[in-house]
Formats: sequence, C-alpha cells, structure tokens
Amino acid sequence: MHFKFRGQRSYLDLENNIVRIQDTNYPIKLEVKPILKKLYVKFNSNCNINCIYCYQNSNLRHQPINNLSEYYNFLNRIITHFDEIYLFGGEPLIEDNISNVLKFLDLIYPKSVNIFTNGYHTDRIKDIVLNNAQLKNMTITIDGTEEFHTKRRVTNEYTYSHLLNTIKIYKLANKNVSIQINIDKNNNGDLKNTLEYFDTEFSNIGKINIILNRVLHTEYSYSQLEFMEYIKCLGNLNKYKNLHISINSNMLRKIMDILSEEGISYNRCEVGDTWVLDFNTSRIYTCPEDEKLVIGEFNYTDSFMDIKKTEAIKDYNNKNNEKCNNCQYKYICSRGCFIADDLYIHDCQENTLNELKATLDMLDYII
Repeated sequence: MHFKFRGQRSYLDLENNIVRIQDTNYPIKLEVKPILKKLYVKFNSNCNINCIYCYQNSNLRHQPINNLSEYYNFLNRIITHFDEIYLFGGEPLIEDNISNVLKFLDLIYPKSVNIFTNGYHTDRIKDIVLNNAQLKNMTITIDGTEEFHTKRRVTNEYTYSHLLNTIKIYKLANKNVSIQINIDKNNNGDLKNTLEYFDTEFSNIGKINIILNRVLHTEYSYSQLEFMEYIKCLGNLNKYKNLHISINSNMLRKIMDILSEEGISYNRCEVGDTWVLDFNTSRIYTCPEDEKLVIGEFNYTDSFMDIKKTEAIKDYNNKNNEKCNNCQYKYICSRGCFIADDLYIHDCQENTLNELKATLDMLDYII
C-alpha cells in the first residue's frame, strides 16, 4: 500500500511486515509494547456546565466526599502501580472538588497529575493551578468557535472569552496545555474556522497543542473512516504556524509506532489495565468513557476485583480470537472496543483496509 511520508515515497507491506521508505526496507516490530497503566480519580460527577454529547449526562450529580483521608492507606498502596494519574469528573477543578484535589496532591507528592477540564475556572481555582507545580498537564476541551461552542455547552455562566483567557494565562505560566476539540456530526462544519481562529488568537503565547478527538458512543458519532475522511478534507494541518495538531486515532498511532520503529502491539487501548476510581459509588471501572464497564469495588483499605471479567475485556481488546489471529490487519486494526462490540462484523477486513488507506492518504498532511 503506497503512501507519502515526509514527502518520500513509501510502501506498507503488512503481509511481509515491512515498511519501505524510498528504497530502504524496515522490518515492522511485531511486539507487545509495554502498556501504560493509568489511574483516573473521580471524586464526584458534579460539573459546572452541561455538554450535550457528554456520556455522563444521565448520571446523578453527587456531592463530593468529605472523608478522603480515610482512603489514604488504600491510595498509598496502589499509587505506585500506575504510570500516569488523571483527575477526572464531572469537572475536577470546581470549588466543590478543590479541597479533595489538594489533599490528593499532598498524598502523591511530588508526582504530577494530568487533568481533563472544561477550563471554566474561578479566579481562586486559577490561582491554585498557577501556584501548584503538580497541576502541570491540562487538556481543556473546546468544541469550536464561539457560536458552536456555546450551543454545545449548556448552562454555562462564563463566557467564551473567559475560557480563552484562562488558556493564555496557563500557557504563559508554562503549564502544559492542550486544547481538545471534540468532533461529531453536529459541529463538523466549524472545524476549519476554529483552527484558523485559534492560529490567530494564540499567536502570542507559543505553539499550542490541538487534539482532534472523535466523540464516541452517541448517535451523532462519526465512524473511524468517516472521521479520517473528514479530517483529510481540511487539507494540510501543518500550515498553521501557531498550532501543533494531532489526531486521536488508534490506527494513526499504530502507524506512527511503525514509522518510529518503536514496535506495534495488537491491543486497542489500555482497557483492563486502567482503573477509574469513582469515590461516590466505590466502584472501579476500566474505561473512562463508560462507567458501566465495572471491574471491581474498593473501600477504605482494599480493592475487590472481578479478575474473570477483567481478563475477558483484555482478551477482547487484544483481539485474542481465531478470526483475528488469522488476519494480517490484527496489529494495525483499531477495533477491539468491548463497549462497541465491534470485532465480529462481517466486513471488518474491508472496513479496516479502507480506514488504513484513508489514514495513510492524509499522513503527509499531519507530520
């Protein structure tokens, strides 16, 4: 399968596990890469806005717990098991949550955390973020230009300009800020305008990371193929001088692993090795995008895991079945989502091939 990589003629040969760049062949390392173990900490599901596509919209809005210190022994015991720690919600950086956030940061010091946040922070929250080195890495979600963003973010008391100013403040304070644009069929026509606007708006704060993210598990979600074809229509994403644009795509990530000679593994994601600690329900689920994927429970001192269910989820994620084991696309395939139940569709090879072609066709536009 021919494609261009940084302007060079290239060829991907999955049958013989070779990638050829110009006239040089490079073997594809078919090996299981170390899986990052991720811990998501969810103190409650409260949020200060209501996104129309949020998978947590049907949840009850719980009050924050007031006894975090009683979990310290349990948390101290498990923290070292994980490679990355995330603050999660709801919205983690709201006034109701901040005391628990600060207690947790004291507990894990000097480890830093990654935060998914909507960026609508009070002045007090902003001061806390600016003065705490552990609150270093933030992914702030924006859905487009002001018109589209405001339509999708309901009951918001803050303005769009407040959000943009918060991003600038954090970026100028050397926080690692990424903007994640959540894309589905309701805001697809706005993306080009959004990127052009951001390229101008953030021109004085240094290059900022932009993540193009496909919204999953809703009736308005793109398929993987539709998403990549839509992104390709935007043209060369390298033309934006002040933006570093990446695409949240499992297949693209696998291709980049091949080209960087890091090896490639068949798992779709880190499900099974990821824990989401929900302090309101005392449940542990393993996908941050679906709380129904429960694999255990916890209390003040210990966790109680459903090992059989966890292994079944991992097997599905790793495509560990006869059909997939005999498929040359197993390592490159982006399927294996236990929630979507996407492994046993009759035309999966054809779909995977089309997704691969679409991804390779746009590779030179994003690198």
